[in-house]
This record gives sequence, C-alpha cells and structure tokens, in this order.
Amino acid sequence: MLAPFQTGVSYGKYVTAIIVMPFPLIAIALSLVEPYISSTRGPDPDDTTIPVVTNLCDILGVIVLSGVALVVLN
Repeated sequence: MLAPFQTGVSYGKYVTAIIVMPFPLIAIALSLVEPYISSTRGPDPDDTTIPVVTNLCDILGVIVLSGVALVVLN
C-alpha cells in the first residue's frame, strides 16, 4: 500500500532532465559567440573568453544543483 504522499509515479528524473538540458546548450552557445564579440570589440579573446565562460558555467552549475536538489527533496 502506498503512503498518502506517494502516487506510485516518479517524475523526478524527467523534471531533472528538463531542468538540466538547456544549460549545456547555453554554455556552448556562449563559448562560440563570446570570442567573436570580443574580437570585434577590441579586447583579446583569450583574455576575455575564459573568465566569462568559467563564470557562466559556475552560475549554471549552481542553478542546476539547486533545481535537482529541489526535485529530489520535494
């Protein structure tokens, strides 16, 4: 017998996949676009791309971790 809060169906893995999927695409798109923008505006792309992409991936990682934690803990 299922407890009152259980439905018998777990949507957690699907919700997690939906939360996680867009972020690598965003990171890849920025990794491709940022060097072009940087080179057309003057700064050296080597000096700007690495910090920008690293910071973006760190922020996206925290968002993904928070989203997965919310799904798992609820």
